[in-house]
Amino acid sequence: MFASGRTQTLERNVANGWKADIAEVSIDCSYPVRQHNLMNDHERGLLAFVAEPNRSRMERLLQLGPKRRGDARSLLRSIELNPRFSEHLKGSEAFPLPAEVNLRRRGAPSTCYVFASDSGLDGREMLLGEALEAVVGMGEAALISCIPGHLAFYEGDYMKMSYVLSKPR
Repeated sequence: MFASGRTQTLERNVANGWKADIAEVSIDCSYPVRQHNLMNDHERGLLAFVAEPNRSRMERLLQLGPKRRGDARSLLRSIELNPRFSEHLKGSEAFPLPAEVNLRRRGAPSTCYVFASDSGLDGREMLLGEALEAVVGMGEAALISCIPGHLAFYEGDYMKMSYVLSKPR
């Protein structure tokens, strides 16, 4: 797709009936316009907790968009976390309610973003407690992003693979 050299003013009817200018877009180029980064903030932030070489591979897969998302999800099963930012949860700490309390104590909001090997959960924004209930102990690997690049939760697809991922702001 090539951009044309024109200016557009976008208008929208507002609830009370008056019109407001939303944005003025001016494009003056003759080169192809491409979207290079298909990752959202949460996915970009999750990369901070992944160790190399998994990090580079995951980043490349996520940048390719929906076509390669399945490959990125499969990478979750063999992911290597950055040990500087990961805290292994043991015993009852790894259950959904204690994990939620742990994340809330660190500043987690009520909603989170789920990046999971289970396509039914993957890419969804959910309540934190519901997301933890859906992934903990279910045998499907998942990363739950609470604060992009600063606070997350990892559940592996094997027992005893629960981690709080925390990076100082």
